[in-house]
Amino acid sequence: MERGKFLDIVVCGPDMSGTNTQIKGLVKLFQSKGMKVRDLRGTEIDALFHTSLFKTINKNYFSYAEFFTDKSTTSEMREKFLGVAAGCLIGGGTNQDLRVASMMQNKVTSYI
Repeated sequence: MERGKFLDIVVCGPDMSGTNTQIKGLVKLFQSKGMKVRDLRGTEIDALFHTSLFKTINKNYFSYAEFFTDKSTTSEMREKFLGVAAGCLIGGGTNQDLRVASMMQNKVTSYI
């Protein structure tokens, strides 16, 4: 597979179906091939962590949980991320103001 390209894979199923085990297997497979794998499972915050807005802090982490629990992550870094993330999530006020879901910000879309 050519490096520098993105491959989106979504794995889903009922919680009782062994999905977590399947995901762990897929993660290991793609990591063994030298691919960068990101885990967006969880809340909107978990997904927002991987957007281009936070590329300076998310580039070395598999998940938001990994960033948050990393001993090298300072409380200031956590607070800054959560402040900006909250601003993205609470923006707008009416249905007409709601942001279009996207992992990139441009003239048409915004984050979450």
